[in-house]
Amino acid sequence: MQFFDNYPTSLTVVLLDAVKAYFEYEVYTLCGIPKVTLEETLEDWMKLQEKVINLRELNLELDFWLDRLEPVLWNLVATYHDEIDHDFWGRIIKIDEVHSSGGGTLVSRWLMNFFPYNQAGRPLTTNSVIRIQNIPDSIVGVLFLLDELKSKFMAGFIGANQEILEGSDSEFVVSPVIGWSIIDNPNDSDESSE
Repeated sequence: MQFFDNYPTSLTVVLLDAVKAYFEYEVYTLCGIPKVTLEETLEDWMKLQEKVINLRELNLELDFWLDRLEPVLWNLVATYHDEIDHDFWGRIIKIDEVHSSGGGTLVSRWLMNFFPYNQAGRPLTTNSVIRIQNIPDSIVGVLFLLDELKSKFMAGFIGANQEILEGSDSEFVVSPVIGWSIIDNPNDSDESSE
């Protein structure tokens, strides 16, 4: 049946949930990202660079973040021009397990430059190493009234899409899924999203 062929990961997760009382699950990652494809047009990437420049001109005291973000965006545009910095692409993310006192899972490298703040709202700095639990939420919310009904806009990275690469039998492509929703928000005490 075609339906089941389209959702193997989703169906697997549903099955794992059904039997979770009997098992513990542990997941491991493999090394490296074998290939990166920049979607959209060169003009789109250049517009993103312009937006960062415009954001800097607003003097919102975000230079601590923009100083880290700009080189990443410039490298993305350079890559679009076939000026590939293999060292840059080899340093997207590093995940380390620390097994000593105060240990945990630490994340570093340039992927962290997309985050201005950690989960607690403190600015991240150049070459930040951050505990994985301190990475900010990928979904944010803003409270508003809709005809006097307390509501909340929610938006952000809601997941990932995995497809077989066009023209390939076994090479997969994973891409982010960005989305938004409106939800009821009867809880007055939720000021973290305002």
